[in-house]
Amino acid sequence: ITGQTAWYLWGASGERERNRMPNHALQWAAMRWARERGATRYDLWGIPDELGKLAQGLQRGESCGISPDALPIDLEALPGGDLWGVYRFKQGFGGQIVRTVGAWDLPLSEWGYAAYRMGLCAKKRLEKIERLGETRIWQSRTDRQFFNPSSDRALKSPQITANPSPPSPSLHPITTPQEWQQTLAALPNPHVLQSWEWGVVKAQTGWRAERYSLCEGGRPMAAFQFLWRQLAPGLPVRIGYLPKGPTLDWADMDCVDRTLAQVEQLARDRGCIFVKIDPDVREDTTTGRLLLHALERRGWRYSPDQIQFKNTAYTDLSVSEETLLEQMKSKWRYNIRLAERRGICVRQGGTSDLAAFYALYAETGRRDGFLTRPFDYYRTTWETFLAAQQDATNPAGGVLLLAEHPDDPQPVAGLFLLRYGARAWYFYGASSERHRRDMPNYLLQWEALRWAIAQGCTVYDWWGAPTGIEDASDPLQGVWQFKQGFGAHFQSHIGAWDYPVSPLLYWLYTEVMPQVLAWMRRRGR
Repeated sequence: ITGQTAWYLWGASGERERNRMPNHALQWAAMRWARERGATRYDLWGIPDELGKLAQGLQRGESCGISPDALPIDLEALPGGDLWGVYRFKQGFGGQIVRTVGAWDLPLSEWGYAAYRMGLCAKKRLEKIERLGETRIWQSRTDRQFFNPSSDRALKSPQITANPSPPSPSLHPITTPQEWQQTLAALPNPHVLQSWEWGVVKAQTGWRAERYSLCEGGRPMAAFQFLWRQLAPGLPVRIGYLPKGPTLDWADMDCVDRTLAQVEQLARDRGCIFVKIDPDVREDTTTGRLLLHALERRGWRYSPDQIQFKNTAYTDLSVSEETLLEQMKSKWRYNIRLAERRGICVRQGGTSDLAAFYALYAETGRRDGFLTRPFDYYRTTWETFLAAQQDATNPAGGVLLLAEHPDDPQPVAGLFLLRYGARAWYFYGASSERHRRDMPNYLLQWEALRWAIAQGCTVYDWWGAPTGIEDASDPLQGVWQFKQGFGAHFQSHIGAWDYPVSPLLYWLYTEVMPQVLAWMRRRGR
């Protein structure tokens, strides 16, 4: 007891006579003892933070949540699920969750603190290695090869990791678009960023794209498009990335482990200092929680560089158009009709319209403060997916939609959708200040939803939502309010995760290099 608070710091029990509930009687006696000594608060002393967030229904980055019973999570299936019983035991005595800010550090030396953090990372890694019974701690051969300019690993076939129980699936390289399409068609929910076309686009910006399937019994169980590039010309140091991949059944944890093992090995073979994945797996599900545990167990780290939006919003297109309209806010339906009354019309654009769309996109970037790249960067993407759309057998495609005003020769708003299979993504949107009061963006989105339905899509992915849905300062809040008005549903994902093949070089890349660049920018002012 200190002051008016008593803490339950240590507890122990034997297996003998457990059915007589001695722990319950003991806690009641402890509370009475504390109260007799003037305590007005009994601190049951902690639960693991992951369980605490579940208890409050919290997602990553959120400040408030919902009842844990409302979450689609089987708590007993999670690693450490037995600790959930500890929380329930404490909760049964009337214990209330209080989530504190936790421990914070004030670095007095940036470099010293960076070394301290590196030491902590190494310590945690060693602890994981010890728990898992791994025998090899450092892969000195791999690290030496990072600085060997004559290394020919970029030309080697990936090694197949041995896994005697169960047998390791075969890793099969895929070199034709048709075979890649057939492979993805046999797997659940392939993302457009894993399409052949996206690999073609990224190849124009310095990435090399390789595609692989993992087969068992002649049937694909997983597939991934592996992008890698050198950090600088002449420097044999590379990074790898599987945008929105791999593609597999994430509920099959055995398949997940075997696929991750192949991704990790391929990253080693290609000389990557790390490889990044960011699959569309919901964070607030049993599958998501098990995947997070599997990633941490294998040495993956939550990435400081979330290239894609971590979270998204979606609309179910399997309902009728009338139902879609009913699900919108009344003001949104009114604005759609208003745009039609004021003469706004929406048409499909072609390659000859890309320059005008880019002009709108650049204007939007200047107004809203986001980075835009040169026209050629986007033109490659847009032309590639417009061409794919012309092939009726191709599951990939895209469309450019432009909103026009009768009194203006130039489009006043536009968007570009990407499509793969039964899913459409709202990837690029742009608008002008001209005729904004005529609500062209509302009619444009409605026509985009209708186009996706006509293509046989059942899901419309709005591509981006706030990291913290309750955080008013999140820059995506305004965008989210617009999407939510159309009936979009928020979806929290696990985000991007990195596997450091070389922990030292990964630390230099993610911790030291940003500080050096920031210092150089400050010196240059």
